[in-house]
Amino acid sequence: LLTNLLLPTLKYNAPTRIVNVSSQMHQRTGFDFENLQGEKSYHPRRIYAQTKLANVLFTKELARRLEGTQVTVNALHPGTVATGLFGRFLGLPRGLRFLSDWYGISPEAGAKTSIYLATSPDVADTTGKYFVKCRPHPCNPLAEEAQLADRLWAVSHDLVGLNAE
Repeated sequence: LLTNLLLPTLKYNAPTRIVNVSSQMHQRTGFDFENLQGEKSYHPRRIYAQTKLANVLFTKELARRLEGTQVTVNALHPGTVATGLFGRFLGLPRGLRFLSDWYGISPEAGAKTSIYLATSPDVADTTGKYFVKCRPHPCNPLAEEAQLADRLWAVSHDLVGLNAE
């Protein structure tokens, strides 16, 4: 919703960049429109992975829709960042959550690819890609399915009350 509300300003001020944070977890899932919001069953890892796939699908579809506007859009995996989120995500008991912080990278290291995509002249004209460690990386083959991306675009716009255009 926020990205779509900002699009007129982003287009007016082009060249501009949109950077979407996703996760490698998007590689480990399919897409279930019948349980889009976890209304039928809720499994935290499955829903998280599906939302991260949705981030990549959104990125690919938005890049397609913004062709020729000088607004680029890319997605990235920041790495496992030591924020405590990973331990809660895994369902670790409070006393063991420090393990996820020990395993993870610093927030500064986790921000590196986001900053690269937002500022580097090397990717000024790159759009519709998925990055890991400041390099393009293959994504879930489902993220390349234009019909799936278009359907998610329409459903998402309907959910937030926007015209799908």
